[in-house]
Amino acid sequence: MHTRSTGGEYRRPATGIGELLAFGYIRESLISAGLDNPLSGVTMASAFPASFLTGNIISLGGTQYNEISKILLSQCDQAFIVDNATPKRILDVRNGSDFVPALSQGKIVIDYGVLTKVKNPFNPDSVAFVLRGSHTYGTAACAKVLTPKLIKEVMRMERQLNVDCWQAVIRARVVEHDVFPEVVSFSPISVRPIDPSSLPS
Repeated sequence: MHTRSTGGEYRRPATGIGELLAFGYIRESLISAGLDNPLSGVTMASAFPASFLTGNIISLGGTQYNEISKILLSQCDQAFIVDNATPKRILDVRNGSDFVPALSQGKIVIDYGVLTKVKNPFNPDSVAFVLRGSHTYGTAACAKVLTPKLIKEVMRMERQLNVDCWQAVIRARVVEHDVFPEVVSFSPISVRPIDPSSLPS
């Protein structure tokens, strides 16, 4: 089954394949980190309990359909945003440059994603990641960067700049339905805290 994107740009497998791939990569990372049951904390953004907001968070998908991503990113002075205009792209708000996915015979062959890591604005002792793509494969590429074999690259950049809140643009080479990610831009960002007392009970 194929669906057409809202911009009519290309045919792709049913929407959500990137999120499914991303979840698989995240599960791999959590198991490697010693979490016995990585499914126990999984929930849809629309049913996300307020009590979860102060813990460590990995949020898949952008602000259009994911309220948790929208809340987290609204507190960030972002360096990179997903521009949903046609064609979709990642925009560097610092200098106006962009990263535009590439198509071949109606299929995505290069996609881009934005991986965001911040101190949780609801609790600075916790960490929040937001993974989103121009298209579905960009999200998967962000998650793959967090797997044990690839995370060293972004951790090296984090140490070099001595920052703990940042965004990275991830270039995803797409082969069939697999992604091969590469970090192509990296920037520190700032985050505004949120008073936990504002959380709904």
